[in-house]
Amino acid sequence: LFRSLILKGLKKIYILILLVIINTLTIAEEITLDVTARIVENLTITTNDVNFGKIVRGKEKREPDVPGMIYIDGESNSIVSLELQGNGEEMKNILNLYYKGIKNEENKIAYKAKFFRKNGEEVLLNSNGKLTLNLSDEGSEEISIKGSIQTNKNIELGNYEGVVSIRVKYLR
Repeated sequence: LFRSLILKGLKKIYILILLVIINTLTIAEEITLDVTARIVENLTITTNDVNFGKIVRGKEKREPDVPGMIYIDGESNSIVSLELQGNGEEMKNILNLYYKGIKNEENKIAYKAKFFRKNGEEVLLNSNGKLTLNLSDEGSEEISIKGSIQTNKNIELGNYEGVVSIRVKYLR
């Protein structure tokens, strides 16, 4: 008798556990995922070249005759990134200028570029050769490009050139 009571009790417990397991397996949860997009203005970028003019052999010129300019237009109050490459390589404030624009390690001079906002505040390149900027309420930013060039006494006379490529993209 006692044994049959225990078996009936165990059967009820097993049935109860089985029902809980079945209920747990059949309960489903539903959640949603929103997908959003914000369409913004295309970023446009225009530039004016940097021109140092004439530099005497063996001397330093601390500022260009004509500073360069970078003009950016896009969505107001956005954060943008400018990636700069000098002569096809990552630029880290120094751009090599080559005699007649032909890459040659013996005939090069280093242009130490500096970047400034309209208010005169210097903007520094990060370690990847990028500038991070906030566009104004009007969606624009202007960066002037200055810097210096030091030449040595043995440098070849003539024209020296380098090219900076600029890519701009939205960060936020």
